[in-house]
Amino acid sequence: MTAKDSAHREPGALEVVEESILLLKQVGLGAYGAYAAGTLGFLWALLYFWAYMSRNALADARLTEFSLLLALAFVAMKFCHALFFRRLMEALEDAEPEPPSLGLLAKTALAQSLLQPLALFAIPLALLLTVPYPFVSAFFQNAFWVRDRDGFIEWLARSSRMARLWPQQNMYLHLFLMGAGLCITLNVFSALVTAPMLLKSFFGVETVFSRSPSAYLNTTFILMGLALSWAALDPVVKAVNAWRCFHGLSLHTGMDLRLALARIRGREKAVVESASGNPPGPGGSGTARLKISAAILLAAAIGMGAPSAWSGPKNASRNKPAASALPTRSVKPSETAAPVLTVSPERLKALLKEEIAESRYGWRQPRSPDTEDSQSWIFLQIKKALRAIGRLFRKIENLWLRFADWFNGLFGKDHRLKSAPESFSASPLPTRILVAVLSAAFLAAIALFFLRRVKPVPEQTAIPIPAAPKAPDAAREDAKADDFPEEEWLRLMESLRTEGQSRLALRALFLAMLSLLARKGWVTVARHKSNRDYQREVIARARRRPGVAESFRENCSRFDRVWYGLHEVTGEDWDVSRANFAKVRQDEG
Repeated sequence: MTAKDSAHREPGALEVVEESILLLKQVGLGAYGAYAAGTLGFLWALLYFWAYMSRNALADARLTEFSLLLALAFVAMKFCHALFFRRLMEALEDAEPEPPSLGLLAKTALAQSLLQPLALFAIPLALLLTVPYPFVSAFFQNAFWVRDRDGFIEWLARSSRMARLWPQQNMYLHLFLMGAGLCITLNVFSALVTAPMLLKSFFGVETVFSRSPSAYLNTTFILMGLALSWAALDPVVKAVNAWRCFHGLSLHTGMDLRLALARIRGREKAVVESASGNPPGPGGSGTARLKISAAILLAAAIGMGAPSAWSGPKNASRNKPAASALPTRSVKPSETAAPVLTVSPERLKALLKEEIAESRYGWRQPRSPDTEDSQSWIFLQIKKALRAIGRLFRKIENLWLRFADWFNGLFGKDHRLKSAPESFSASPLPTRILVAVLSAAFLAAIALFFLRRVKPVPEQTAIPIPAAPKAPDAAREDAKADDFPEEEWLRLMESLRTEGQSRLALRALFLAMLSLLARKGWVTVARHKSNRDYQREVIARARRRPGVAESFRENCSRFDRVWYGLHEVTGEDWDVSRANFAKVRQDEG
């Protein structure tokens, strides 16, 4: 295997996993904090939703609002995962962590809320079909990376392209991660099963699991074990896909090679500094560690020698005054009698009914039979949604009344609300002034928003177009071969060879050959293409003339060796290159 082949080989699955584990060690606590906030929040909401809907008697009445809250928690988790994925990419690029802009945060939140819910249906379907599962899973993981300069189509196209990269490696990675997930799941369930037994054996703590082992078959317990297993494996999955994205894009940008060269230069600089006797950092890392260790030992010694601030005197009870010494007074019998409260039976029954209707008593109540069987399911769901909206508006109204009462109380007790006003005109004067100010501020904010979006039309200015060169110049890096016919490049070659500039003369001959191939329609000249791209075009377009492709390949090899290497132009290079040019020129295209 040549060096070039080894540079472009497909990395092995285990190698990618090892690099991903090292990558997870490089990200800071802030990235893990964002990931944990989103993940733990969603898992708490999921477990609460599952337990409430499976056991609470009031589950049907709260289904709509709880489902909405669970969906919001899911979108928030995916947003936090996108921030974590962005930090992984910054660590791969050796970039300092920078807080994203508000525009990027809004773009990320919108993109994840539009795409990630589809994964709830696409991934199980792909897993059922087995074959497309690695591609579909990698696509949704790659979609966590959102950049400022990406449009919606470019973002989806990049995620799809990186998911199709190295398919064999992707398949092996998913097999390895599935096996690792199975092992993690077994370990998590083993820990959850043995923890109640250990608590009972060592500390005598009884739990519902130690009293009844059938509690392990509870669906909430099973869901908790699966959720913890997924949360433990998911960072590794994201690190693997971040590594694939970075090195997949580096095949076109060369970012990994530039970073490797920068690290080599940094190591050389550190070796030179250590050889010259300078410490690697300000003050020296060894001195800093010695100072920190001495400070820790000093603090520990002071802490062991100081008396405890929380410990009181041993004989503190002796300082307490005797109970007989405390002053006492005689209490009249009328003062000890409890006040008698009279409540009517109807009022007491209403209070009990209102208290039992609270959600905290719904866990042990049996579910009421459905008395609305005659109505359709859609009508019942709409009715429940309207009830939930009504409860929400009532809560908002109560909050507003409390705030208005507090605000009116600032201007005196006379302005406090005795009850909810029947109309706006009946409200106290401070409340009406506050509502007017808030309404004016809201309208002003809307007007300012629309005025800022209306931008003046910029004046149309003519963009100067650079003039094409009048004569070919082989020394220009941006010289385009098809700007001139091959005859002019050949005349430039002869003049440069006469002047003794052999390297430029050989480049002029190579550009003449490119111009000839472009005139015959076998290549399309572009500044971003490499010589390897041109060779592929010649092979594809002139496949019926294998001699043309072979002649051009040999000229490319000799030109690259001289122009990009340190080789001198020899007589054999001239003879072979001119002979190949003549062969291609004589071939009828």
